[in-house]
Amino acid sequence: MKIQSAALVGLGALGTMYAAQIFDAMGKEAVNIIADAKRAERYREQGIYHNDKKYDFNYMEKSAKADLLIVAVKYQALDNIIEEIKPFVGEHTIILSVLNGITSEEKLAAVFGKDNVLLCTAQGMDAAKAGNKSHAKQMGYLCYGSHNGVINEKVKAVAEFFDMSGLKYEIAEDMPRRLWSKLMLNTGVNQACMVFETNYGGLQQASEARDVMFAAMLEVIAVAQKSGIGLDMQDFKMWAKIIEGLTPEGIPSMRQDALARRHSEVELFSGTIKRLGKKVNVPTPANNLLYKCIQLMEASYA
Repeated sequence: MKIQSAALVGLGALGTMYAAQIFDAMGKEAVNIIADAKRAERYREQGIYHNDKKYDFNYMEKSAKADLLIVAVKYQALDNIIEEIKPFVGEHTIILSVLNGITSEEKLAAVFGKDNVLLCTAQGMDAAKAGNKSHAKQMGYLCYGSHNGVINEKVKAVAEFFDMSGLKYEIAEDMPRRLWSKLMLNTGVNQACMVFETNYGGLQQASEARDVMFAAMLEVIAVAQKSGIGLDMQDFKMWAKIIEGLTPEGIPSMRQDALARRHSEVELFSGTIKRLGKKVNVPTPANNLLYKCIQLMEASYA
């Protein structure tokens, strides 16, 4: 099994960054964008820029099947995108989702089969996008692997393609736990910054925002453990240390969403923990509070 090229759906900050990296390393034919006719025309007219360089991407023909399909859309768009990508998924297509949370792979696997979907989480990047221009100083890396931890032929094929494209990666044998660990970080940091209208600096000092953030993260550990995932206080301490080292003036994606009056990915974070907490009989008061506050904030958007 050899991956010759990647298809990518979703030209947000992450999608544009990954598409640009593959384009630069392997050439125009190595990456193809999936977009409906209207969106593709808008991309062509406005141009797509990454780090001030304009990219003339190819767009996938519906008769073609993808070798590797990277899903980089917002969670709110996922159900519609699943329908949109169906013509491009063949028997041997490998699908990677770089969405936050723990549910996108479940939705993709339900439609395309568990064997076609690898688990993945994007870490360590600082990509941001305004309009048709994205920027990133740190690309971070993609942590991925199979559902059962086996380093199979599909995992190896993706690694070979990433080596050619220059995308940094880590193959993990405990991906369900890795996804939950990243979920713990986002559930705390993203939501606290949005609700308390603060930056990372506001979480690095004694404050209500910091207290609620940590309470929400601890609830993720409790729900994970009851769900058979081995998160523990070592994970909590690791992320707490990382939070302390973030640029104080920086803000996460949900705070950016609030400032732009865009609907956030709250369902991926407190929405998920609320739902699973009820399922395994774990109280989630901090996440309930964050969820309610974010719902009220977003209800005020025009």
